[in-house]
Amino acid sequence: MAIGSDYNGNSSNDSKQSKDTTYYSRFKIRSKDQKRSFGLTFWSGFMVFEINDVDTSNGYHVNALETIRLSSNKARILAGELRQLKEYMKQPKVDPNKAFGVSSGLGDPVPYIGFSVDNNPERTVSIIIGKINGSGSIVSSQTFVVDNDEYLYALEWNNISKMDVERVQYDHLELDVIIDTLDDFAKHMSGALAYSIFDLGKYDNIKLNKRFDAIYDKLGIGKFVPQSSGSRSSNNFLNNLASNNRTSNSGSLDDLMDGLDD
Repeated sequence: MAIGSDYNGNSSNDSKQSKDTTYYSRFKIRSKDQKRSFGLTFWSGFMVFEINDVDTSNGYHVNALETIRLSSNKARILAGELRQLKEYMKQPKVDPNKAFGVSSGLGDPVPYIGFSVDNNPERTVSIIIGKINGSGSIVSSQTFVVDNDEYLYALEWNNISKMDVERVQYDHLELDVIIDTLDDFAKHMSGALAYSIFDLGKYDNIKLNKRFDAIYDKLGIGKFVPQSSGSRSSNNFLNNLASNNRTSNSGSLDDLMDGLDD
């Protein structure tokens, strides 16, 4: 089921469901037993995290168990909390019940997402997504253990010609990717990056539109032609001030005083 298909963003006078497109991230984590996955999508201005059940008995089928949608502000806050989690991991002993995360939304129940770490040498990370009601009780909850990191390693050769090599593990790489993605989403949802791309690409769009214009003319299809606004007047207060610019010169206080006497 598409993420937006069960979300009703209707006003009281509109029964149409939201038709926003879901964009799927290439980033996904699978559990070691391949029975669960942690996925990321973008929909309707939100960054969406899901813990999924994976059924491989007849193909590959994914069913969302718990979902949370984060605004850009909540994404920024969660990124900060995960940095605190990374610092907490460095302590000699950690509490697996201690978690770092955020809630989302104002309804009842309220979705939440938390990240905790086990008190083992690997400091295994668990991701918990659930819902909490107004009395503070957990309505539902699912946990995803980030335990499938055996392939996240580099190779460092002492002598590459003799294949004298060591494997170097990159611990908690997935956590770093989540933090980076939260930062990117929080930063770029201002629209500044998207605008700069479209603005710099407008010349390519003009070329493309000219090619379509020939097709429209051939088929007799009407096309939108923007009207020129004409030349802009430069007769305004600030431009008039510019016509009275004076050259500034540096000099001593005595020189300035002599100039006042002239």
